[in-house]
Amino acid sequence: AETHDARTASLGEGLSFIYERDFDENGVLYFLGTGEKESVGQSRREWVNPAETGVVSVTMMTPPAFSGNKNGAISHTKQRLRSKARRNAWVALDLGPLRKLVTSHYTIRHGGLANEAPLRNWELQGSNDGETWETMRVHVNDESLKGDYATASWPIESIIAYRHFRVFDITASAVQLSVGGLEFYGCLH
Repeated sequence: AETHDARTASLGEGLSFIYERDFDENGVLYFLGTGEKESVGQSRREWVNPAETGVVSVTMMTPPAFSGNKNGAISHTKQRLRSKARRNAWVALDLGPLRKLVTSHYTIRHGGLANEAPLRNWELQGSNDGETWETMRVHVNDESLKGDYATASWPIESIIAYRHFRVFDITASAVQLSVGGLEFYGCLH
């Protein structure tokens, strides 16, 4: 069986990651957290947060998290992560200089209890330089994230491969950003 390494996949090839359910084992971050190897019958290591191992990086706006570790934003397990209240709060993921993703779906986990500032108004944004951001999907009064550490997923209609992704709160007043997990699906180059 052929072994693929996402770090060396050319822009013409790519690896496909197909969404089935929230935080399944088919996502890009799950793949990166299990050693980036994929072939029939090949065992992978147990999942480790790829931000903890330096495979990807996570950043948050300043001031940083009020509660939790910023790397919890891409966890596959329940993580408590809330920012201090402010306007335009955000958390961003950098896949690294050798990876880009054409996104088909993404998943978010609320980073706390049901009454702790679940996301309602935000944009998923993509970038290739980490400074100029394009809106990939807008959520206004979206109540999908109901309940303690609730999860939800959405399709993305994009043909552009991005290196950076950002969840950007667009609420008019200062709010806490509460993201305790992200996962992405699509074609990784």
